[in-house]
Amino acid sequence: MGRRRRNETEEQRARRELMSGTSGTGRNGKKHSYYICNNRKKHKCDKQNVIKDIIEELVVEKCRELLSDEVINKMIGLFLAKSDQEYAKSETARLEKKSIELDKQINNLTMSIAICTAASRRRQLRAPPYVRR
Repeated sequence: MGRRRRNETEEQRARRELMSGTSGTGRNGKKHSYYICNNRKKHKCDKQNVIKDIIEELVVEKCRELLSDEVINKMIGLFLAKSDQEYAKSETARLEKKSIELDKQINNLTMSIAICTAASRRRQLRAPPYVRR
């Protein structure tokens, strides 16, 4: 067991130490929801159970503190900036691809004109001279 814990990741350690939600029914038949430490189930922790409503209210309150309008607006700004960067990259790639396609079309048209001009000159050279009456 010691070896496994030395090599465990932070995520694995956090899961091992986290609390899990559970519920039970009291003597009066009323259902009670609470959180219990994962290690307490294995008798390796003496943390007390926490009533679900109390801990969830604390979590919501802390989230509201951390996610003030100012913080949310800053997060939105960062998201929009990143989104604009990604759009600019994709638009640049699209325009570069379109530019390559247009260059090919211009080259093809130029070649077609050159071929037509050469063919026209050959016909002129083979044609009998124009005689006016």
